Amino acid sequence: MVKFGVRMIDMQHAGWEAHYINYEELKLQIDNIEKCQTDEALAAKSEEFLATLKQMLVRVDAFVADQMSTLQANTDLQDAKSLHSAKSFLKVLCRYVGTNVIAATKIVKKHDKHVQPSLRKRVVVGNIIRSSKVLRSSSSTAPPSSEAGPPRAR
Repeated sequence: MVKFGVRMIDMQHAGWEAHYINYEELKLQIDNIEKCQTDEALAAKSEEFLATLKQMLVRVDAFVADQMSTLQANTDLQDAKSLHSAKSFLKVLCRYVGTNVIAATKIVKKHDKHVQPSLRKRVVVGNIIRSSKVLRSSSSTAPPSSEAGPPRAR
């Protein structure tokens, strides 16, 4: 089975690579967490991981907002071809959001396996994603993907 970090590279939209969560950088931070000898060092490295991931999510959020603004400015609502092009672009943008949400979810799960329960960040990261207007609204309109798994009952 191919690891997610490798698959993520294949999932990235050409030209947007620099705007994705840097999964490999976060994995290196988790490796550094594993090397910690004291609880204080572990807590500090865990907070550093969270700060880095938050910064990456803010960048993703800003990129999506920028792309949405550009799309709105360039879409002629009276032109069928323009609307079709906008729909295609939105599918790409939704895949971008979905890929980043999955990456954030997977990397924080990996982080949480290496720290004591009091330092787990899954709930914090989930709240960050849910509190983002752009990420929340874009991912909720994303077409289903095999990576996301089956829909959950509400």
